[in-house]
Amino acid sequence: VEVFFNQFSRRPDGAVILFHDRFNAHIGIGSQTHVHIKHGTFGRPVAAQRIVVKSLHAVGSSSYEKLERCNAFGQMVKFKEDGKARHIGMSFHDTPEVLDKVLTEHPELEIVQIQFNYLDYNDASVQSRLCLETCQKHGKAVLIMEPVKGGALANLPEDARVPLDELGDGNSSASYAIRYAASFPEVFMVLSGMGSMDMMNDNISYMKDFKPLNVYELEAIHKVIEIFKEQKTIQCTACRYCMPCPAGVDIPRAFAIDNE
Repeated sequence: VEVFFNQFSRRPDGAVILFHDRFNAHIGIGSQTHVHIKHGTFGRPVAAQRIVVKSLHAVGSSSYEKLERCNAFGQMVKFKEDGKARHIGMSFHDTPEVLDKVLTEHPELEIVQIQFNYLDYNDASVQSRLCLETCQKHGKAVLIMEPVKGGALANLPEDARVPLDELGDGNSSASYAIRYAASFPEVFMVLSGMGSMDMMNDNISYMKDFKPLNVYELEAIHKVIEIFKEQKTIQCTACRYCMPCPAGVDIPRAFAIDNE
């Protein structure tokens, strides 16, 4: 965060700033009077003209009805009308059917953030491909989250890494995953979690002069997918949305241990 603000503090048009508004929709938001979206930041003010996207966080079937009751979508529109954001959208965690319902009832949303990576593309539970197609149907710009699936596609098992190594270009595993997501024309931006300057520099190295995956790279990725299918591991991104567990179980950690 510090690096980001230091780099772009004098360049209001140099970056897209996105803020998620987190409604605790699971503990009883009941009416419009019970919710207020904060125009807040990382502990410091940011000029309104620099907030490009204002986004509702984690919209899905479990929260949608409550968000409707408290007029969350109406408040997002007001933020845009008041000039506090240039665009409004949401991050989405549910089925393509629910996504279609939300976008049909709220065409004012301009941007949708979805989980999307090459392992989840045809996954029966995540349904990344169908969610992407639903966004395309409604003409929405798409932001991608989890392009490396919680780090799983950045730190591949040794056998899964082989097809990528055989390409002989020395690129990181993460680079193929992020470029895979960015290669779809519907995708406006790929969001990659970065925990170090090395990760940031790696991302910049292949995205500043972006090239979509070629046929050989796609073939290698399909081999990686088949290897993962054979391993039958639990595909957890460690997003921790399942936490805290009422039984006190660290669910993501348990899955990681089982996969080991």
